[in-house]
Amino acid sequence: MPKSQPIKLVMHYPKTEEGIRQLSQQVAEAHAEAVIHKISSTRSSVKEKIAMMQAVANAVQTERQISKEQNEIGR
Repeated sequence: MPKSQPIKLVMHYPKTEEGIRQLSQQVAEAHAEAVIHKISSTRSSVKEKIAMMQAVANAVQTERQISKEQNEIGR
């Protein structure tokens, strides 16, 4: 199979705190939608899908707590 040409991508990052916050929110929403779609499209039972979504929610909660604690330590 022939190798495809690399795609050139130009990124324009936000320069303000508000812009950074908005980008972060949009990325989080896109990621959440991708996770929900992936779990929803599995051939698992509804009970298993609920368990997977709960596991993701628990992981996010744990990660937030760790991040919060690290931020408090760094002050």
